[in-house]
Amino acid sequence: MKNILIGGLTVGLLAISAYAFIFKSPETATDLPEVDLATLAPTTTSGAYPTPGATTTPQSGQGTIQGKLCYPSQFLPKGTIEAKNVATKTISTQDYPGSQNGGLSSYSFSLPTGTYILRYRAQVNANSQDFYDGYHTKTCSTGTETSCAATNARIHIELAVKSGEVVKGVDLCDFYYGEQSEPAF
Repeated sequence: MKNILIGGLTVGLLAISAYAFIFKSPETATDLPEVDLATLAPTTTSGAYPTPGATTTPQSGQGTIQGKLCYPSQFLPKGTIEAKNVATKTISTQDYPGSQNGGLSSYSFSLPTGTYILRYRAQVNANSQDFYDGYHTKTCSTGTETSCAATNARIHIELAVKSGEVVKGVDLCDFYYGEQSEPAF
């Protein structure tokens, strides 16, 4: 009985720690070390996650979107960052290796000029094609708002990408929608 009580207490403390990590407020959150996102920009609009420390020269007619990736866990699973051009419906992709494979919690994505919506397609199981998507929405743009628990339909925040400009703060953190409220992509 004593072992069961101690085991239950350990599980309870782990659950509380996980909850505090996922739902911590911005005021109490500790930031990760600063990263020069310009050195992480990919050289193409689709392909592999950029190598840390690599330098790139922005291409003419492109801008950059930067932000952080979130996932309701203590790690970020591997997956894909997708940017859909609202006008052309073209989807550009960037592979993300996962935090356990050297991926950072921030991303930088160079795209041709246009208006985009984004999502982070986190691969739930390494041995399957099951994905759980995180969006940049008006309801839950950073994953820390109290509105993230709302059950209303999620609306994407559209982002205008202009040549030579950087759009910052595009956090792909809304994993809190229901089956009926997931934003269409």
